[in-house]
Amino acid sequence: MLGAATTEEEGFELVLRLKPSLLICTSDLETGYGMNLLRRVKAELPPVSC
Repeated sequence: MLGAATTEEEGFELVLRLKPSLLICTSDLETGYGMNLLRRVKAELPPVSC
């Protein structure tokens, strides 16, 4: 499964919906910060590799 988002919030919603096994993220998002997204994902879905 593949997805793409441009903001921290879109990325988080996409991860919750798709439940990927791997997340690749950049720190340069339109809004939000990539490291915050990674922290949120690990807190909500620990099995996801970031």
